[in-house]
Amino acid sequence: MYAYGCPDADGDGYTDAYVFDVDPDTGLRINELGDAFPDEKTQSKDKDGDGFGDNPIGVDGDKCPEVPGVLNGTDGVGCRVIDANDDDGDGLINELDLICPNTPLGEQVNEEGCSQSELDDDEDGVKNNADACPGTVAGSIVDAQGCSEDQRNSDTDGDGLNDPDDNCPNTAEGMEVDENGCSQAQRDSDGDGLSDLDDACDDTPPGFPILANGCTDESALDTDLDGDGYSGVYTYDIDPTSGLHVNQTGDAFPSDATQWFDQDGDGYGDNPSPANNADDCPAETGTSYIRFLGCYDDGDGYRDEDEPEALRGDPTQWRDSDYDGYGDNWGDPAWNATRDPSWPGQFVAGATNADFCPETTPGLLPLDDEGCHISERDSDFDGVMDDEDNCPNEAKGVDGYEDGCPKISASSDGEGGLFAADSSIIMLALGGLGGVLIVSLLVVRLLRREDDDDDEDYDDFYDDEEEESILDTMDRAAATPQRSRPTPQRTSSPAAQKGPSGPGPNRQAPTRQAGPPGRAASGPPRGGGGPPGRGPSQQPSSSKATSPQKAGKKKVVRDEEPGKKVRKAKINVDMSIFEDWQADDREAAVDWVAGAFTDGDQERAVLMQLQETGWTAEQSRAICSLAKNKRS
Repeated sequence: MYAYGCPDADGDGYTDAYVFDVDPDTGLRINELGDAFPDEKTQSKDKDGDGFGDNPIGVDGDKCPEVPGVLNGTDGVGCRVIDANDDDGDGLINELDLICPNTPLGEQVNEEGCSQSELDDDEDGVKNNADACPGTVAGSIVDAQGCSEDQRNSDTDGDGLNDPDDNCPNTAEGMEVDENGCSQAQRDSDGDGLSDLDDACDDTPPGFPILANGCTDESALDTDLDGDGYSGVYTYDIDPTSGLHVNQTGDAFPSDATQWFDQDGDGYGDNPSPANNADDCPAETGTSYIRFLGCYDDGDGYRDEDEPEALRGDPTQWRDSDYDGYGDNWGDPAWNATRDPSWPGQFVAGATNADFCPETTPGLLPLDDEGCHISERDSDFDGVMDDEDNCPNEAKGVDGYEDGCPKISASSDGEGGLFAADSSIIMLALGGLGGVLIVSLLVVRLLRREDDDDDEDYDDFYDDEEEESILDTMDRAAATPQRSRPTPQRTSSPAAQKGPSGPGPNRQAPTRQAGPPGRAASGPPRGGGGPPGRGPSQQPSSSKATSPQKAGKKKVVRDEEPGKKVRKAKINVDMSIFEDWQADDREAAVDWVAGAFTDGDQERAVLMQLQETGWTAEQSRAICSLAKNKRS
């Protein structure tokens, strides 16, 4: 801040009195007022307090203005001496640097060689640099920001903003505050040393000389205050084509000896680094301030050119570590508990296009709308990832199968119905009910055979079908082993050996047997023309002469009247999970599965057999769905 009528030994416009505050996080000086070098006209500020001025082109200009150093520093004036005996380069030799021997490069340290990122003064498990509540009572349970429940809900100054979120926790009672909890008396928007409450011009450009009311002192601009050879009010014309400043005169930065013009008008000087606030994009009116200054930016501080194309224009995202089009940052608080702290990204309120799986292997497709591949999901939280889980929406439980399916109890209602239960339980149930069912069905049959009226044939079809279905199911349950069908095999080929793991292009399902071992392909011919492959029973034939049988009634076959069928809804199947060269193998597998379902095999057993031949769990489920569609 410039002062008039006060001592100024070197005539640089800064009073000899020098005061400043110290940033509690970095240890650097802030809010510097007056002249840190009252006898040296080319220097006035010393941010790191090492005795070397921040003006790099002034006398003994500090080459490392934010790191305290020495005259003959390793990297120049004002830099530290990097000693071979100081591994972390914090200025404390290894023999003395016992508590924090691996301090991150460039961080300010205390006398024991420890930086704020290495200290935890209140011992709550959160380092000082990340602790929003540094005075937590010992033993308290804290959140990720180091705040206990009491601290999180406390509002010491009563301004309506709880302490962890209050940048100005000591606001005077009754004062109006902004979203950061600061009143006008606590803010200095233009950094000119006057609070907004006392500043009639709270938008004065940085470094401009001011009057007592905080407004620019225009008359002082005629003096070359910074000694760079430029003085006067900054004026310019606008190029109608480019919009840039041309014919510039005066000094756009009257208190910075390293800068004087700003052709794009973004507040960063045209002179390149090591000049202060050098504009990395001098012909772009930009606002970027992280790594590159003055470049086009979508509001997140990072130069748009350095961001992935999918994230440009999104102020909540700037990195995409796995290159899948989803940003590393997230905005859903529900993700915090399960977010691996080693993953890239940070919580940003309202973040869009967030990646729930930020370390997906590049090229792994397809991805869901949260950037995750099926191999990274465990929908039922049973420890089996969805790509290997035959029951991805049913937790296997403590006694479930390795393929992710739960153990089916006798009372379960699976696709296999009653016969999906344990075979021993089925047999016990059949032993108790079988006789009753058979006797009841025979009585019904005898009663209905006495009715010779052909008009009732159509109605009898439904009863016969029910009778036939129950008897056939009982026969299969009693005579058919659990896994009766041969496992589909695939033939190997040189191409398959060299290609990706899984089904090879030459795999084919084996020729289906007519039925499971011990069972014929079909029952004896059925009187009246029943459907092929199913007889009324599996009773062995007798060598004795049989008595003449009463002629069966005419049967209306459902297949002969397609209009009477009730069609099932088709299952939607994602065909993108198959490669083009797998088409023939897939169709052969679908045929095999359709036959297996017709024979009464359980879907879980079929899924396991498909995977044994090389199909993935996801592909196996899709094949089963295609088989169901084919049968419907």
